[in-house]
Amino acid sequence: MHRIYGGTMKKLTCLTVFCLIFVISGASPVRSQNDVIDEYAILNGPSGPQVCLGKYVPPTDVAMPGFCQGQAADLAQLTAVSSKESAVKLDQIMHVLVSIDERLALNNSQIARLVQASVSSQSSNEQGIRARDILLEAISKRFDTMSGQIKSDDSLRKGLARLKQDILREVEESYSTRAETSAK
Repeated sequence: MHRIYGGTMKKLTCLTVFCLIFVISGASPVRSQNDVIDEYAILNGPSGPQVCLGKYVPPTDVAMPGFCQGQAADLAQLTAVSSKESAVKLDQIMHVLVSIDERLALNNSQIARLVQASVSSQSSNEQGIRARDILLEAISKRFDTMSGQIKSDDSLRKGLARLKQDILREVEESYSTRAETSAK
């Protein structure tokens, strides 16, 4: 009898250990059923994993699952909605980037035109300065090469000198005003 009782005891002990392992391992998945990722709790629902979009209330008892106060969505459904929203946001971002690219191209074109206008203006200023210098030199030479008779008459010589200075001053002022206007 002792043998039968001893064998039964072993069986009973094994059965008890097996039940304890089953209960402990059964409690662990219940606890792991409610994973919290970022700010969302993932719960095991009747149709599969669900995400708590409301407030997740953790369990007070380790053997019991927590629950969601508010809306819970099927994980596959939430993934599809999230993917669609991401695609819409990416499309909006692409439109903004294309708009920025177009504006930059327009700005670059305007800058290129401004640079070209500046170069043209500078070239025009340089040509104006050269023309002024040539004109001043020509006027001075012509007055200086007048015949000796005209130069011998003192009043005529003084009048011609004033005329020469007036013409040179007008040429100087005229070209200085053009150069300042085109430089602006």
